[in-house]
Amino acid sequence: MAPDNARFIKQRAHSLGLGSIRVIRHNVFDFVKICSKQYNIIFADPPYAIEGLEKIPNLAIPLLTEDGLLILEHPGTFNFEQHPNFLKEKKYGNVHFSLFTATAATAATPAEPAEPAEPVVPAEPVGPSPEE
Repeated sequence: MAPDNARFIKQRAHSLGLGSIRVIRHNVFDFVKICSKQYNIIFADPPYAIEGLEKIPNLAIPLLTEDGLLILEHPGTFNFEQHPNFLKEKKYGNVHFSLFTATAATAATPAEPAEPAEPVVPAEPVGPSPEE
């Protein structure tokens, strides 16, 4: 994600009164290894040609709060309807968004009380800093 896109997301969130949004520009496969927080919403927009795209739901869902939502943008060549946490798919032209929910059985339980959950947007890094 380009730094300008991250700024735009933050500005829109602020204008909508969403003060606790956190935009993270990071490779999703690396991010899940180091993340120790849980989030209400995760929006993943990986490059369509990324190897392992089909693994992203299983990697990201444990980072959701119990009522959390994963939104995964992907090409139409992927179908996640058989995934146990699949909620629905929305199609906008050639762009597909699959929505997944976290359930009590799949949501991770932090070792310590969690800080208030923040939305996160994992993406491929563009600049030198993983957080904008």
